[in-house]
Amino acid sequence: MDRETRTYPRDQPYIHRLTRMGVAATERGKGLAFLNEISALIWSGSTDNWHEGDHIAEATRRAGLDPAEIANAVDSEAERLHGIIEVNQIDQRKAGHYGVPMIAFNGAPFFGQDRYDQFRWRLEQQGLKARG
Repeated sequence: MDRETRTYPRDQPYIHRLTRMGVAATERGKGLAFLNEISALIWSGSTDNWHEGDHIAEATRRAGLDPAEIANAVDSEAERLHGIIEVNQIDQRKAGHYGVPMIAFNGAPFFGQDRYDQFRWRLEQQGLKARG
């Protein structure tokens, strides 16, 4: 990333499909499970070829999703999913940050996986409870 312009290399062959998969997973109530599985796949060091074979499909399955159904949604709804991502990027910058993972709640940014516990605490402080 170029920190001065906040732009990223154009050649990122997997990012668009993975982020669209993330939106599709979120719409099915499995966004965090998908994020957890895909993040571990990419950054755990368990495989250098995470993007080859059925690694992504298996991570999708471990997240409780049907890999074929998610792939079909990503292929057939690419523009709609991309639009959701664009709105999220705009909202993220309005919250004062860029990059991932980043959550904003009531004007407070929670950046990085090490802040999830603080984010959950803030949600509970506001009376929100976990679903089902």
